[in-house]
This record gives sequence, structure tokens and C-alpha cells, in this order.
Amino acid sequence: MHIANADDAIDLEAKIDPKSGLISTTNEKNDSISYGISDKGGLNTRNSAQGLLNMILQIILGFAGLVSFGFVVYGGITIMFNTKGDKAIYSKSVKIMITGAIAFLIVSLSYVVTNFVLNYVDFIAK
Repeated sequence: MHIANADDAIDLEAKIDPKSGLISTTNEKNDSISYGISDKGGLNTRNSAQGLLNMILQIILGFAGLVSFGFVVYGGITIMFNTKGDKAIYSKSVKIMITGAIAFLIVSLSYVVTNFVLNYVDFIAK
């Protein structure tokens, strides 16, 4: 890997440590730096049942969040293009937007709670 900045160019040799999963780099002066996020366990591992459950919940909650945000956008578009001074359509569109915003808030909070619980269970298991 070659990294260049305004002052000079640095040649780095990067290797992944198989035990920790961290990336280690060594430059020409043999200065070693390790960085990265280990993927050797926890919720990032797709081989565990807990990691699989986390992945499935993220997909489901992400889709639910997308749908609820879509209702907010739909209500806004309805207000912009279809009201034409009709108060019934306007109030219906506002109700759709409020319902979508509340649903988006509930989905966001459930995402936070599920990640917290799964991380807590993972912490206890270790």
C-alpha cells in the first residue's frame, strides 16, 4: 500500500493478524501500528445464532423504517399536489404523516433496544 501526503510518500506493508483480526502496518522504519475492529466474535460474526438473529432483526427493522418513512413522504406529496384547498384531503394527509412519523420513531427505538439487548447478552456470554 502506498500512502502519499503533501510532504512525503510512505510505503506501508499491511497484514491481518489471524488471532486478533486487527490490521497491522509496518513502514520503512519498522514502526508497527495495529488498528481495526476485530471480527473474531460477538454480533458481527455471521456464524453464530446470535449474529444471525441480529442480522435478521436489522433487515426487518430497516425495512419497517423505510416503509414508515415512505408514509411520511406520501403524506407530504399528497399535501403538495392533491389538496387544492380541500380541508378533508389536507387533514387526511396530515394524519398519514403523523402516523408515519410515530411509526418511524417506534421502529427507531425498537432498533436501539434490540441492539442494546443483544450487545448486553453478548457481553454477559463472554
